[in-house]
Amino acid sequence: MDFDKVNYVDGVLYIQKDDGLECIDETIAKEDEKTIITAFKMAFPNGKPILVTLEDIQIKKITEMSGTCEDIIINKFYSTCLGDSRRFDCTDRDQANIQGLVAKAQLILSGMATDNLLDWKESGVAECYPFTTTQAIMLGSDLFNHITEKKKRYEKLKVYILKQTEIEVIQAVTWDTDLEGDVSEK
Repeated sequence: MDFDKVNYVDGVLYIQKDDGLECIDETIAKEDEKTIITAFKMAFPNGKPILVTLEDIQIKKITEMSGTCEDIIINKFYSTCLGDSRRFDCTDRDQANIQGLVAKAQLILSGMATDNLLDWKESGVAECYPFTTTQAIMLGSDLFNHITEKKKRYEKLKVYILKQTEIEVIQAVTWDTDLEGDVSEK
């Protein structure tokens, strides 16, 4: 039997067919299916080796760098909008709220706002407090720059990873890996 499209893992036989993947649980397998399972176990007593390609390793590393990028965007956003560098929460909801704060600051400056309230807070502070229009706009600008810098860094790492042909080099890549000619903020 040709086992190129067959694998057996944790009591389940997987057979790749043209119309999809068939999964056969050994505990409820029919006699002919049990014969295939027995033949597979005899052919691969220690299990079928899993072949990992260079592309698999590149995809895994790119996925890891994407997660790192998102973590840094969310957890390491600092702004000097209040004078000194302070950390601000930066989840998707926080980003939307900051964008709304900036939009309202622009409405206030144009005289189109119904009130002049601009309240926000830095990380670790329980309650929001008033911001000036300048502080709100600067916070939004800092947010934009923060996200853009991190996304650019991720894209450069992705290109670097895809150019590599040695598994060890790919596996050694971290967010802080020096890329020749890259001066972007990590």
